[in-house]
Amino acid sequence: MQRILCLVLSILVICSSAFAQVTFEDMIDSDGTQSIITTPVEPGTTLEDIVDHNELDFEQSDLDPGIPLEGDYIGKGCFTPDGGRILFPNRATDNVTVYDNETGDMITNIEVGTYPGEIACSDEYAVVACAFSDEIYVIDLSDYSIAGIFDSGEQPWVVRISNDGARAFVACDIDDVCEVINLETLTHERTIQSFPIALLSYSMSSEHGRLFFNFSDFEVTADDGFVFAGAGRDSVSVFTVETGEFAAAVHFSQFVRNVALSGDGEVAVTVSSSTPVIAYQLDPVNWVITDSVVVEGYSQSFLGLAVNQDGSKAMFGTSSNTTTIVDFADDNYTMFSETYSAFWTGVNYDHSLGISGQYRFSVIDFDTESVLGQFIGRAQYYGTVSPVSNYAASLNPFGREGVMFFDYTTPNSPDYLGITDAGETPEGDAPRRVAITPDGSKALIVNIVSENVTILNLETYEIEAILYVGERAQNVAITPDGSYAVACGYENGIVAIIDLELNMVIAEVACGQRPGVISISPDGGYAYVGNIQSNTVSVVALLGAASMEVAEVPCGVIGVSMAAFGVQSDVEVTPSGNYVCVAASFDDQLKVIDTSTNQVVASIGVGDFPLQIETAEFFGQEYAFVSNFFSDQVSIVYVDGANSSLMGTFTSGDGPFRVAYDETQNRFATACYYDRTLRTYDIQSGQQTVETTYPNNYGNPIQVEYDGEGTPICLFIGGQEPASRLVRGDEEPALLPATASFFDYCPAVEKAVATMPGPDWVTVVDWDTTGVEEQVSVGGTIPDTYQLHAPYPNPFNSTVTVQYSLPEMGNVHIQVYDALGREVAVLTDGNRPAGHHTLSWNADVLSSGTYFIQMTAGNYTNVESVTLVK
Repeated sequence: MQRILCLVLSILVICSSAFAQVTFEDMIDSDGTQSIITTPVEPGTTLEDIVDHNELDFEQSDLDPGIPLEGDYIGKGCFTPDGGRILFPNRATDNVTVYDNETGDMITNIEVGTYPGEIACSDEYAVVACAFSDEIYVIDLSDYSIAGIFDSGEQPWVVRISNDGARAFVACDIDDVCEVINLETLTHERTIQSFPIALLSYSMSSEHGRLFFNFSDFEVTADDGFVFAGAGRDSVSVFTVETGEFAAAVHFSQFVRNVALSGDGEVAVTVSSSTPVIAYQLDPVNWVITDSVVVEGYSQSFLGLAVNQDGSKAMFGTSSNTTTIVDFADDNYTMFSETYSAFWTGVNYDHSLGISGQYRFSVIDFDTESVLGQFIGRAQYYGTVSPVSNYAASLNPFGREGVMFFDYTTPNSPDYLGITDAGETPEGDAPRRVAITPDGSKALIVNIVSENVTILNLETYEIEAILYVGERAQNVAITPDGSYAVACGYENGIVAIIDLELNMVIAEVACGQRPGVISISPDGGYAYVGNIQSNTVSVVALLGAASMEVAEVPCGVIGVSMAAFGVQSDVEVTPSGNYVCVAASFDDQLKVIDTSTNQVVASIGVGDFPLQIETAEFFGQEYAFVSNFFSDQVSIVYVDGANSSLMGTFTSGDGPFRVAYDETQNRFATACYYDRTLRTYDIQSGQQTVETTYPNNYGNPIQVEYDGEGTPICLFIGGQEPASRLVRGDEEPALLPATASFFDYCPAVEKAVATMPGPDWVTVVDWDTTGVEEQVSVGGTIPDTYQLHAPYPNPFNSTVTVQYSLPEMGNVHIQVYDALGREVAVLTDGNRPAGHHTLSWNADVLSSGTYFIQMTAGNYTNVESVTLVK
């Protein structure tokens, strides 16, 4: 009997199975850019139609992953009125993280209701809308206690605070009501009926299923007399605060969505959802339209609206990668392309500067209508600005679940201050790929959002380590002897070499741009890394701490299909280790690299969009089996260096996806995504030998492996509940609790490990046991103390490895001094996450002698001496 162990790395199940219904022919990318799909919703759509929050009932003994508390699925936050703190809700872990704006440090985590979506703050309180428990939490900011919990209408989402801090207004989507909470008496004051609030759009990452969404907003007038809202309708509705009664409606010829006030409160602004986009200026006393500006040929691209002090100008994101300022006085507009389309907009404390956030954090002068300064390099989808100074905080829910801090006190040169994770660190967010050691003792799980690898003990089901491996970590492979693992830091352009005895990163090797796929030679001496953006294969000599790139081989145009959370063009070493086969997907070719010369020696035309490869040896000859995703074909290639040749390209099922080799019967197999079949082929003739059709309710097969005895194991996603199935032969399927992206199987222990990036879950299926179904949740470990470890080797010839450990995230400074006390090198300086860290210092330019390595972190200081001998 199978035993299923669900290793929970969070608590929320997202309906990522929606991806199973998408046709992926247009969702391919030769640069490997993360695909964010933004979908405007039909009127009346609610978030419950997209998020299945009923699966929150999944029972576990301990729901705190990694280091509790975590902060998963970070939502929309705000500054406190004094600008000293920032609060952000974490929707999946049902808590709020409080940050110190000056230091960027996490102050505390506060447990609240289910799925907190948005926060607003007065001087004394923070008000949190908890959408799926239909509650409003009020947090006392003096001690972070819960000052009150109020029942609300169904699905509260948007929160505003009156200017005098006396009332909180919380708009609820399903009931279309606005709850008014008196913050002086901590009582529910009234419910405003027929209040327009609506879900307007949601965005989802094809890489891991993370969600972010936008609701229409509302504002409170400067005199606290009215609240007014636009909700994708053809009017702005106005309600009286004191009575909650409907007061007025301003009608338009188009639908309008978001609203904002000028700094002096004398002008209201709204923007249409039409093309061309129209910005309207309103009188918030008489509630009439006073002016409008048409931006010809463009639409509003994302929600967000910033208005200057007197209301004469407004800024918002527009289509075609632009951001626009409209000038009501002159009836014109200025458009910026250097900002890209603003994903979010803000305005500084005196409304003189507009903030445009996207991959570029831009500071824009309303007066001169010019971009004063930018920071380029961090994607942002939501942000908030300080009400008292030129500071801002933003987040990228698709990249890393933390808060980014910006100081634009000097507008011409905004300063990125760093990122602090939500909740505690280290986390294991969006597990996407997994590899099991050959002996089945450990599983290495790549967490794409938290940028790390979790090492899981498959005997005790305890987390042994969580190691940082680089931004947008993609993949991991293990050497045949189980000594080392190689993991990709996608955006960093590095691969991390992990010592599996020490459970530490011992080297970081620079590769080409966006390394995403890894294959290791049979002798464990080399890793071959497919670099998606630079279209090369890096050859990395695996020499422990001295590992290095020895060649980078152009390999044709490779890329990514966004099916099943993203599958990259494959790179596979042949069983002899003499050749590497590369799926040049955009060239419709299989490239053959000779590993003795590290040169492409053959280019074999195959079908349309070759995606995945399996290699095998049969009677001393080597073959490659290739799935051609778009032409519904498979190809078999005889691999012999420059003499390589196409044996044939054969018809397969609809959407041949991942492939496998069954050595017991010398056959290849492919899982066909769309027609739900598994098809096997003779290794020499290419003749199809078996076709297995699976039930429709299983969903779509995205992967197949063999168990070493000739039985296929297939992973299915997107079927009827449950979200995924792991099917071994004709046995009853192992039912997975969420949508999976990948699995690995180890014959030595008959265990499979499947990753589920949407809800941060990992499931282990154990076929080598008897007993009942068991569910186990695990936590992580980090060092107990700060420590600078003894460098090695010591003495050293040119390069020495320096390792250090941190019990918590913080600033670390490590420098090197010579015998006279002169600083000769700085090894690291900045904010670093908790965990074990490894540095490599090359001292080729220095003379032989004794050097001193000093580490400072918090109150900890330590010095280790090393001797350089040349």
